[in-house]
Amino acid sequence: MKYKVIFILSAVCGVLALNSINFMGCDSGTTTQLGEPVSFNRDIQPILAENCSFPGCHNSTDKQAGFDLTSWESTMLTGSTFGAEIIPYNASWSHMVKHINRIDTNISPFLEPLMPQALMPYSNGMPLPPNQLMKIVDWINQGAKNDNGQVAFQNITNKAFITNQASDFVAVVNLDNNHLVRLI
Repeated sequence: MKYKVIFILSAVCGVLALNSINFMGCDSGTTTQLGEPVSFNRDIQPILAENCSFPGCHNSTDKQAGFDLTSWESTMLTGSTFGAEIIPYNASWSHMVKHINRIDTNISPFLEPLMPQALMPYSNGMPLPPNQLMKIVDWINQGAKNDNGQVAFQNITNKAFITNQASDFVAVVNLDNNHLVRLI
């Protein structure tokens, strides 16, 4: 009887220890804290204007890779020649974040070419400061909303839900342009 109690207590302690290790290992540190919502016009547009949407890059005239960062509509609804650049509520899978992140692979993987690129006199090619990168990440994780609270692609009707056994997500694809618009 004494050994049975010791065995059960040991088993319970072992399970609790393994669960605590499992939960610690799953934390990527990129969760958005509740607080003041990030505003596109107030917080994000100035960062994009200073670092991305100048002549020769992602403005309405030049649109490198077909990507225009001059307004919420062009940023969110048009995408680029590669598809949707921003996946609302999911910064780590957003193509744009993979290009501007030079800080931490827990935020997203790095993707070449790293942005912003050097294009004098507009940009010296220095990485975004961590506070600006995290502001963009927070905005995307909050839904990448415009200043009226609208989330891109919330009213699409022609869509497909695609599962992949290698992922925990269901991909929502807009069938009108074949852009990935959400991961749920």
